[in-house]
Amino acid sequence: MANSGPPPARLCALSDLWERGVGEKVRVLGCITNYNTTTAILTLHPPHSPSPHSSTSTATTPHNHTAQIDLSLLLSSTPPPVTAIGEWVNVIGYITSQQSAPSAPPTSAAPPTGRGERGSRRRGGKEGGSDGEETKGEHHTSIQALLLWSAGGLNVQEYEEVVRDLKAEREKTETQI
Repeated sequence: MANSGPPPARLCALSDLWERGVGEKVRVLGCITNYNTTTAILTLHPPHSPSPHSSTSTATTPHNHTAQIDLSLLLSSTPPPVTAIGEWVNVIGYITSQQSAPSAPPTSAAPPTGRGERGSRRRGGKEGGSDGEETKGEHHTSIQALLLWSAGGLNVQEYEEVVRDLKAEREKTETQI
């Protein structure tokens, strides 16, 4: 009997999205750091985004990963999607693009000037976050959101461990086939 339904979403860490391909359906958890009301694009960062100057990164792993979530399909839903800066959310959607950012000089820490854009607040509480603030090793994944909901109270470290264990189990199974 053929499966006629949509493909299941693959649970993955936001920092591992760079390993996924365009067109894949994914489920990720991230912290909202920016929302542009004009474009309906939400920016998510993973838990514990490493410093751009971190010495633990490798050439194959981006220093910093963000997800740009397109909420346009969800704007007419009731209740409206969560867009509060600092909120932890789950997202299910399709990857629409992958982009690695080349090294770029840092921009000033002035708040974003884009019309309709709410200021970006990183988990350290610092304001900033314009599109020009890219550093070497930064990677952006664009996702068309199908579902978005608040993560509520959660233990981020425990969540990361579970996702890491699931990934290791999946890789082990795939190598045995």
